[in-house]
Amino acid sequence: MSGLPTPSLTVVLVRPQNASNLGSVARAAKNFAVSRITIVEPGVAVDDDSRRLAAGADDVLAGVVRCASLAEAIAGHQAVVAPLWDQSKDWGDEQWRAARDGIRAVDAKDRSARGA
Repeated sequence: MSGLPTPSLTVVLVRPQNASNLGSVARAAKNFAVSRITIVEPGVAVDDDSRRLAAGADDVLAGVVRCASLAEAIAGHQAVVAPLWDQSKDWGDEQWRAARDGIRAVDAKDRSARGA
């Protein structure tokens, strides 16, 4: 399907706690041609374990972007897809509001583009 624009995707990790997961996410992202990972602080640092598990995605790890908030991390994105998990986890109101508002803004743009 030539001629179609290729979307620019970013994986956003909110306060990741395990460096090995960071390496695994980098490897999976690269397998799907995603070259950007954004971490909402506080998050783990790239270490030897994450580099080992990245297995060829060192360029993705080297380009990790860090943000102070989820709102900052998703700003400017046309769409936000957020897996849900146990909401009793320690995720502050600000993060939930940013995710909810970001998804609503995207939905409103989509409806407007379709003339709905």
